[in-house]
Amino acid sequence: MTAAVETPTLRTPRLTLRPPRSGDAGRIVSLIGEYAVASMLAAVPHPYTLRDARDWLEGRVEKPDDISCAIDDGTGLIGVASLAAVDARTRRLGFWLGAPCWGRGLMSEAVGALVAWGFGPGGLDRIESSAFLDNLASRRIHAKLGFAEGAETVLPSPARGRSDPGILLSLTREDWTPIP
Repeated sequence: MTAAVETPTLRTPRLTLRPPRSGDAGRIVSLIGEYAVASMLAAVPHPYTLRDARDWLEGRVEKPDDISCAIDDGTGLIGVASLAAVDARTRRLGFWLGAPCWGRGLMSEAVGALVAWGFGPGGLDRIESSAFLDNLASRRIHAKLGFAEGAETVLPSPARGRSDPGILLSLTREDWTPIP
């Protein structure tokens, strides 16, 4: 890896993507702590505690090549979108949004901005991701942004207490089309 990458601050018409901060811990717990959110994520336990949120916020310092953006709608954090380093030119996309904000196109807007940053100033060639087969909302967002579905896989779900079928997804710089 090269030198650490600084988390950008990105603005969309309705959102600001910014570096998470310690003051976000309570909002993280209240939003990702809902089973409907946690159960769609491959690395989040349920129940999700304040200690879990603080550990995640503090652990980001240990992963200087990862980009994690708090999604803020002006009222505070409503979700997170991240690009975890795979190698210098490839990142792994992950995202979640609090249930009160579902169904308004906010996640497509946020992830679209992060992907645009990745293929623009971020200098990436490839973004990989995955989703549970039953997470149709996530799969729709990926499709809208141009991600190709690949092989089926099995993804762990600490919240579900088991592993479940999932799908691998990918998008290359060559296949990406910016959304206006």
